[in-house]
Amino acid sequence: MTDQELLSLAARAHGGLEYVDEMGWIHVSQDGTRGAWWHPLTDDGDALRLAVKLRIKLSFGASEVSATFIVANYPMRSIEKYCNDPYAATRRVIVRAAAAIVKDAP
Repeated sequence: MTDQELLSLAARAHGGLEYVDEMGWIHVSQDGTRGAWWHPLTDDGDALRLAVKLRIKLSFGASEVSATFIVANYPMRSIEKYCNDPYAATRRVIVRAAAAIVKDAP
């Protein structure tokens, strides 16, 4: 799955976002005003807020990070290797978990 596909699914899971001409996702309030850009693959804060909103549990090992989450009352898990950047791996596993929540929901 491409980053764009992951972000699209994660944005559906997040809610309150709008896609703007390949520039990315932006927060939209209930009154229609636009706020900050949303980049959970590159922004630690956006990724953490997504994890909290969706109640994604993170676990850290010596060389990987895992995300545990619930889909249709079943626990699921996603794992991402650290490689050179544990922060990027953590953001990616959060986005992958959010995408799975939407994709695999009944």
